[in-house]
Amino acid sequence: MTRPAVLTFDMDDLDVLAEGYGLRESHPLRVYSHGIPRVLAFLDEMDAKATFFVIADRLRDPEVRAAVREMAACGHEIANHSLHHRHLIHLSHAESLEDTRHSTALLEETTGQKVIGYRGPSLTTNPHMPAILTELGYRYDSTINPTHLFIFEWIYLSLHHASRRNRPELFYFRHMFAPSAPYFCAGDSLFRRDPQGALLEIPVSTVPWLRVPFYPTFHFLFPFSFSWFKSLYLRNTPPVLIAHVLDFLDLQTDNLPQGFAKHPGLDRSWSEKRRYFMRFFHLLQHRHGGIRSAGTLAQHLHHTRNSANA
Repeated sequence: MTRPAVLTFDMDDLDVLAEGYGLRESHPLRVYSHGIPRVLAFLDEMDAKATFFVIADRLRDPEVRAAVREMAACGHEIANHSLHHRHLIHLSHAESLEDTRHSTALLEETTGQKVIGYRGPSLTTNPHMPAILTELGYRYDSTINPTHLFIFEWIYLSLHHASRRNRPELFYFRHMFAPSAPYFCAGDSLFRRDPQGALLEIPVSTVPWLRVPFYPTFHFLFPFSFSWFKSLYLRNTPPVLIAHVLDFLDLQTDNLPQGFAKHPGLDRSWSEKRRYFMRFFHLLQHRHGGIRSAGTLAQHLHHTRNSANA
């Protein structure tokens, strides 16, 4: 039986990107005012469902709350991308718990739905998170990116005048050795399997053997990656994809500051990127018969394990 592909979006807004590049951004929420309508229309056209990992503190803005409620009303999953997008690496247990508890409450109050999915900001985590997520009723995490090549993207950002926030840390090398298919993880590490674990880890997909990641930002940085993905990955397990709503913005059409041109893809027109996304989504639909949220996959894998153990 063919399993649909999984599509996820990180809702990093322009102030997160601006801080990384040492820029100033006076309209940081354009990912909601400009990007979300474009993304929702595109997903509706493709008959696709997705997971949106939302930075919960942004929900204090009425425009953001309205956009997130619209995303949920369209049948998309709203998941947690932390409270303030602070890296989790050096947070204590108490700090991690407070951040996750507060962000969960804001998201659930906004949508009226239970939040079951989490992705660490900038793909960071710490040993406290599996137990915290389990305690708060989460079903899955999707932080792990089992590749070594995405390190080069961070180096690229560093060399292109990015601030220290975007520079590589030794922590990221742990991703290289993590399993590449969904697995139940240990109570003290997202990087380690535990068949009896309560929390499911859904890693971001990479091309087999080469472990080359595929997501739009990486494609815009290395265009040849689309050919690798198409020829090597689509023959195998349905992919779990990560994108950013930022990828749907256009420097000129959306009147972004010229400083953002250094970010891969933002200097390309929306019409050019739309052709790319259309080609890619049609490929996914043809090969996998559909595109769904990470939460749908998580519920299916939990049910499968529970049925097998019954």
